[in-house]
Amino acid sequence: GVRRPGGVRAALEASEADWVPNPGLRTWAHGFCCGAFAGMVAALATTPTDVIKTVRQHHVEAGMSPSYREIFRYLVQSPRLAFAGIGPRLIRIPLGLSTMMSGLEATKWMFEQRRLR
Repeated sequence: GVRRPGGVRAALEASEADWVPNPGLRTWAHGFCCGAFAGMVAALATTPTDVIKTVRQHHVEAGMSPSYREIFRYLVQSPRLAFAGIGPRLIRIPLGLSTMMSGLEATKWMFEQRRLR
């Protein structure tokens, strides 16, 4: 591609322009990829907390009432259990967030293009 002055940011923007030449599609793709990455990080960060909440709910419904400390101690002994259900969450959350972010960014871009006319 064409090399533009301005350092790393300009180089990245130039390579993005080569990758997706249409600015509207580039805005959508950028929002989609960033949303998917943010959703993946969010799913990984919140899964252990969600597992603790779910275990507590199931025990309360069964008439038992373990403390959060007991549940946490159990998950520390079996760390793989802290990420139970991570597979479906790594599909659902990134897809939802990527769809939302790409729609938001594309809509903002369209309104900006309309304002500039």
